[in-house]
Amino acid sequence: MLDVVGYSYKPHKYDYFKKTYPNTAMMGTENVPRWYEWKAVIEREFIPGLFLWTGVNYMGECRANDWPRKVTNHGPLDIAGFPRGSYYMFKALWRDDIPVISMYTQTENKSIYKQDAKSNVVEKEKDYWKLAPREWQNVNPHWNYQKETKTIVEVYSNCESVELFQNGRSLGVQYLKDQDDYTYKWAVDYKKGKLIAKGVKGRQTATTSLQTVGKPVAIRLKADKIKVNANNTDVIHVVAQLIDNKGRAVKNVDDEITYEIQGQHRFLGTDCGDTTKLTNFKGKTVPTAFGKCLLAIQATKSASEVIVIAKGKDGKLMSKSLKITIE
Repeated sequence: MLDVVGYSYKPHKYDYFKKTYPNTAMMGTENVPRWYEWKAVIEREFIPGLFLWTGVNYMGECRANDWPRKVTNHGPLDIAGFPRGSYYMFKALWRDDIPVISMYTQTENKSIYKQDAKSNVVEKEKDYWKLAPREWQNVNPHWNYQKETKTIVEVYSNCESVELFQNGRSLGVQYLKDQDDYTYKWAVDYKKGKLIAKGVKGRQTATTSLQTVGKPVAIRLKADKIKVNANNTDVIHVVAQLIDNKGRAVKNVDDEITYEIQGQHRFLGTDCGDTTKLTNFKGKTVPTAFGKCLLAIQATKSASEVIVIAKGKDGKLMSKSLKITIE
């Protein structure tokens, strides 16, 4: 018998296992990034923790019926390392020291929720959150829809209460204690403008917002480092994001971006995080997902000034030059 027994996807069996093996240490060792997995841990002192499978989407376990999906997309981070809805859910679950709040939207037709006859937002499939869904629901990090489209707004937060505002008008306060699935949710008729969610956690507050944006007119490049060592090791991640004429991220429109790179460097790859877009990781032309994509390059042993430019598919969208110093 092992010193510690690990269980995969069996939170509903923890009590049975403990009753059957009362003197055995046990924990979750392969768990879905979902609230129900963590709920099972915090409700049982004999389960000290869990391991999320997986933290990042990965190349593997894709079956024939998954085609054209190239990656198993169960992770809080997608294959490009961009956070997904489940990332912010677990940040809310695991960070008790600070207020955490994030917001996503979806049309009611595509949402896992609906508005019932009493105007409450409920699951389309009752107790769906208890049914061990492995993939996070399809949600959008933007507020751009057709006028009067019925939408569902989801807020993931550890705040005791959250109030949602649409164009300055309160849509009501909700309380975490009332959210069985640890998700705040409102039914909202789309109107151009701004959504603001304000959370309260003790004496602390947190705010997040989504705003209607315009059409993309340019590309913004942002690197996690602009100065690295010529050590044949350091890696630079460059994110290209479509932006409108006010410099706001455009996440409801996609394009195909080509990176042009000058200077001594090692090209590592590109991706956008969308598991269904079958592009080569080694191509310098990559589609966007939610208007963005990733380029990864590496320093060589040679000092150099590297210049990166991103261009859209038809050449109308272009970024400013991004300079990276390798010394």
